[in-house]
Amino acid sequence: MLGERVQQIEREIEAREKLKDGLVTRMLYQETRVDTQLFELAQRTHDAVDTNKVLVTQKLTLEKMLQDLQQAKWREYAACFRDIGSLKKELRDTLQEYWNEKRKEAFLGDTH
Repeated sequence: MLGERVQQIEREIEAREKLKDGLVTRMLYQETRVDTQLFELAQRTHDAVDTNKVLVTQKLTLEKMLQDLQQAKWREYAACFRDIGSLKKELRDTLQEYWNEKRKEAFLGDTH
């Protein structure tokens, strides 16, 4: 029973890592897309961005999107770190309980 719990926790850790990897990959793709849009905006306007209000608004919107994506990415890293830390603590506790049971079984088996 405890051995099954250990395996379940290990699967949960692996699933959380995969979830983080998938989310971060999508965020990196979106960051690249927004960064490319910023670059294209600068190339199209040849430094006229700062004088045209529409272009300034587009630039600020894209920069805000990029900043939001970067913040979301780091929040995901932090959440994953916390989640996996919690799961690893649970795994350590379960393993400790598992090995205590095994030692107890071995001790009782030796006395009979």
